[in-house]
Amino acid sequence: MSNIELMMSCFLVGLMGSGHCIGMCGGIANSLGFALPSSLRTAGHLVFYQSIYNLGRISSYTLMGAVVGGMGATLVHHAGTPALLFLRVLSAGMIVLLGLYLMGIGRILQRLEKLGKTLWQTLQPLMKKILPIDHPIKAFSLGMLWGWLPCGLIYSTLTVALSSGAMASGALAMFAFGMGTMPAMLLTGSSLSIMQQWLKQPIVRKAIGLTMIAFGLLAFSHLLPATTHATCH
Repeated sequence: MSNIELMMSCFLVGLMGSGHCIGMCGGIANSLGFALPSSLRTAGHLVFYQSIYNLGRISSYTLMGAVVGGMGATLVHHAGTPALLFLRVLSAGMIVLLGLYLMGIGRILQRLEKLGKTLWQTLQPLMKKILPIDHPIKAFSLGMLWGWLPCGLIYSTLTVALSSGAMASGALAMFAFGMGTMPAMLLTGSSLSIMQQWLKQPIVRKAIGLTMIAFGLLAFSHLLPATTHATCH
């Protein structure tokens, strides 16, 4: 898979998984405006600071992608093609599990989120030291901390970055994922409320979940020729 295909796939995962993002982070995104001093709560400042928050969040995702992409590259370097195939099967399987999770089926990703809470509990107190948000650097820093909020959607996409086989590819994958989540996270107030209600509809959740499952199965189908080739040799 080329970097362009990788980025497009991760962007779509972020975009299609926006319902989960709104459920997990929508309230946070909406409340971040109250972290601003009253003098900065104008419409223009709110849009600006929301954008900075989200850039910080996406920067954290990109950093995670670089780290796990480097780990994947190291593993493939030492273990060769079998390791690469394993990582790609893992990433495809996680996307299928993500689809089931978004449909309300299965709890594996919820368990992963619980594991991530340990790190989050360590980082969360740092947020209080950044408040009040009276400078763009503080907003960016708060966004970076926000990026470590436990999330099954993030963990699923990180397996794609892991299977990319390179630090740069992993970073690009998670950057694209973050950009896919950006539209939903920039929605606040009444627009957010309306979108939340729409995304709670069972048919919408099922459609999004089935789309994720289709992504995962498509990735599996792309692996079949490579697996056959590896077996023949």
